[in-house]
Order: sequence, then structure tokens, then C-alpha cells
Amino acid sequence: LVLSFPFSASTLISFLESQHPAQRVSQVTPAQAIVVLGGTVSNPLPPRIEPEETRESRLSIAAKLFLNKKSPIIFVSGGVPYSGPRGELRTESTDMKEYLLGFGIPSEVIIEEKQSRNTKENVEYLTNLLKAQGIQQFILLTSAYHMPRALSLFKKQKFDINPFPVSFRHDADIKWQNLIPNLGSLDNSTLALKEILGMAAYRLFP
Repeated sequence: LVLSFPFSASTLISFLESQHPAQRVSQVTPAQAIVVLGGTVSNPLPPRIEPEETRESRLSIAAKLFLNKKSPIIFVSGGVPYSGPRGELRTESTDMKEYLLGFGIPSEVIIEEKQSRNTKENVEYLTNLLKAQGIQQFILLTSAYHMPRALSLFKKQKFDINPFPVSFRHDADIKWQNLIPNLGSLDNSTLALKEILGMAAYRLFP
């Protein structure tokens, strides 16, 4: 019940989201690559006929950064396999790439990491791909609440990273509705606790 109150959820989620402020695309310093972590698309299974970005806005912003010439290459990461609408084997990175192609981004500039199943593996497999391409500096795109955990893992690999958090959930407005518990707040509290516990686990079991 306590975690369902907007005040509780806002306190938890803002602890994570305040660590890396929002940026404007126009203010971003160009980098060698854009790295987009998974957890943003819904797969093209009925009633959808193509991948849709329904959970976050990571890919939309990645496309905007690319089209504004902030980087010449995009890495997409997500390897959870599933059977596609025609029985073909697909992964989340497949869906991510297909979504970006819809913006007119050339296929050859999108590199898939299609093995990872969680954030720790995202970083592990992306590190191998990035180093193989000679990339040391990149723009990291993930949700604002997820950025502290993801960034802490990448920094262990000695990369030069510009964090670009998206899809902020914290609402600083004070409203009378904030006194009423709701499912949206419980969802935010759950996400925040998952991230906080995840960071604690990484420190205890590096």
C-alpha cells in the first residue's frame, strides 16, 4: 500500500532519475556510436504487424540523434529469442533494427547484439562488439531510471560515455491526486526497487 502512493513512488524513482539530467538532442556532442539497450519494443505478433515502440522512447531518440548527425553508427542490444509471425526465429535486437529501418536509417549502420538476456549481459556482449569496432566513446540510451545501473557497469570497462536518459517517470508537480494510491505508482516503485536492488547486488557480487 505504501509503495502505491505517488509520494513514495516519486521519492524512489527520482533518486535514480536525478542522477543524470535530461538533454536536448541539439546539445549532444557527437560520438563514435549510439548504444541502445533493449526493453523498448513490442514484437510483431498479432494484433501488431510490425515492431512498435510501446514501452519506452529509446529507439525514437536514437533515430533522432542519428538523423541529426550525432553519430554514424547505432548498436542495438537484446537477445531474448522468440518465434516470429511466420515461425522464424527473432530476437529483440531484430525488432529494434526493423523499427529503426522505418525511420530510413540504413541497415548497414545498425549493428545487432543478439545474445544478451539482461542488463549485465547487455554490457558484456556490447563491450566485445564495441572494442572489436575500435569504439571507445559513445552515447548511451536507456530509460532514466535504468541509467545509473547500466552506466555503472559500462564504466567498469573504461569507456568514455555520454549518458542520454529518456522516458522520465518522475512527476514533480504537487496535486491532490498524489494522495490517492494507484497502480501507476506501484509500477514505478517496483521498477525503482528492482534497479536499487540490482545495483546493490552488483556491489556485493561483482
